[in-house]
Amino acid sequence: MSFIVKFLNSCVLQQRGDLGHKFLNMLDENNHLIQYINPNLLWTG
Repeated sequence: MSFIVKFLNSCVLQQRGDLGHKFLNMLDENNHLIQYINPNLLWTG
């Protein structure tokens, strides 16, 4: 799972900085990351 988190971190941080990092931390802490992977990859382009 960590490689997915790192990949999403790199994608989101490039576009949204700290907000993206906090968002991913929130998802990871709540164990809902899997539910958001596909929508967010499509959403962030």
